[in-house]
Order: sequence, then C-alpha cells, then structure tokens
Amino acid sequence: MWRIGFFLFSILFFSSLSWGHVENYKSYASLGLMYGHVLYREPSIMKEYGDLWGIQGSFYTRVNETAWYIKPEGDFVMGSLVYDGRYSSGEPVKSVTTDTIFNVRLLLGVNINIEPQFTLKLFTGGGYRSLTDKIHGTGGYRREITYSYLPIGFETELAFTPDASLGFSFEYDVFLEGKVKSYLSDVSASSEDPLNKQTEGYGLRLKLISTYRLEDNYWLTVEPYYQYWEIEDSEKVRFNRTTLSYSEAFEPHNDSRFYGVVVSLRMSLN
Repeated sequence: MWRIGFFLFSILFFSSLSWGHVENYKSYASLGLMYGHVLYREPSIMKEYGDLWGIQGSFYTRVNETAWYIKPEGDFVMGSLVYDGRYSSGEPVKSVTTDTIFNVRLLLGVNINIEPQFTLKLFTGGGYRSLTDKIHGTGGYRREITYSYLPIGFETELAFTPDASLGFSFEYDVFLEGKVKSYLSDVSASSEDPLNKQTEGYGLRLKLISTYRLEDNYWLTVEPYYQYWEIEDSEKVRFNRTTLSYSEAFEPHNDSRFYGVVVSLRMSLN
C-alpha cells in the first residue's frame, strides 16, 4: 500500500516542478446541502434503499502560495431506508431502517495550470467513513460499519467566463480496513456483539462541478455525484450466541451506490 502512496507523491512532486502557475484564489470555505439516493446490497441476502439528506463542508488553502494545497472536508447525511431481506430461516421480511453516514477526509494536492482557463488538480490523502444502520421491527438490530481508505484522484476546472466554470472529478479509493460491529444483543440480551474485520475492497467517486459567481467573494457550486463501494467477505469470528452456545459470524460481500447532488455556497478568503 505504501508503494501506491509513494508513486502518487512522486507524480505530485514532479508536477509541481513542471508547472509553477496556480489558480487565482488562495483559500476558500464552503458549506452546502447534500441529497443522495442510496442502494446497499448483499447479493441474494438483502438490500436497503432510500433517500438521505444532510450537509457537506470543506476548507481549501494553498501552502505558502505555491501550487500545493490542503483540503479538509466532510459530510453527514441521515434518513430512513427500506429494508428488503430475509430471516436466517429464509422467511422474507420487509422493514424500515434509520441510517446515518459520516465522512471526513484530508486531501493533499497540487494545481497544474495547463491553459489560462484550464486547471488540473492531482490529489491524495486519507479518508474515514462511518455508517450506522438500525433495522426496526422483529429481529432488528444495529450495525456500525467503518472504513479507512486512501483517496487517489484528479479534478479538472474549465473557466468559460470569469464568473462561471465547469469541472469533473474522478477518484479511486484504496480500501485500507473496515470494521463491522453487529449489536445482536438488541435481539437477545444473552448474545455477544461480534466485531468483524474487512480487508479487501475498493471505492469510486465521480462528480461534475458547476461554479457560478454570485458576488465578488461568493460562489454558488452545484455538484451532481456518484459514489460506489464494493467490499469482499469479512473475516469470520466466533461469539457467544447464548450462554450455552457459540456461533460464527461474518459480514458478506456487499456493494453500495450513492448518488445525488450537493448545492453549496463558497466564500473566498483571499
């Protein structure tokens, strides 16, 4: 995994040597509303789907007025989803869930001005994702799922006028580690709550970025996006199902799709 980080760092470093031009703004802060439709699947077992709403924020700043930049960012969404699955006996069940998703990331990148109106950003960093899922109804229980990952990607920006631009971002997320805690004690007080580790998977992020100037230091940003995760079977763990019996638990192979739009107000801090 360190080889990937070293390779990307080398690209960023030599890019900053090749192009000394940088974008006009030195720093900005943004805050916006986030909407997304989520589809989570464990193939042949269950699926959850529905709409989530929340907020997204970020802070961008150039490092000592060089081509390098740092960008911490985060988002939080919540809502109710439809659960469509089955009990361990095979009997089908349909219910509702309460879900929250929290993402926090720290990006390090470099700006490359290829043309006066066209900018390319290369970036990497670190990310952490937390999902809390509560299934309601008979047999329902809570799950807490966390991912640690390494984002690697690029972002473009094409300025059509001094007041409007359009960009595109692509990102590959190197999956580092995942943990799933299932609160089976919600179903039976005598049960332990197994903790499974996930080691294999990957993520993707794509988005369009439309930016419009409202006033001198204020911009409106509209970002349609698509996010995808695919995670393989977790490690198996043995746990006490009751005081007299043991069971084995694992988190099965799953994938999730999350797409929607973010509408933000960006304030230049130059």
